[in-house]
Amino acid sequence: MSQPGHAEPGGFASTFQTQLQKINAINARAGALTVAYERGDETDIAKVMLARQESSIAFEATLQVRNKVLSAYKDIMSMPV
Repeated sequence: MSQPGHAEPGGFASTFQTQLQKINAINARAGALTVAYERGDETDIAKVMLARQESSIAFEATLQVRNKVLSAYKDIMSMPV
């Protein structure tokens, strides 16, 4: 079991990939609920709206992580050697 602050080989990459897969699943679920509601299936509008909001928040969080990683990369690349 790893301790906080200690990196494992491939730890960040595998964690990030797992989280992207979860976000993709959240987005797919929201899309499926939206399509079901639009078709007229018996779907609770509250569940549809909640799933869409959850998908939106997950996407925004992912975008913020991406922006922070890019910012850190740019900072590292601009450091003098």
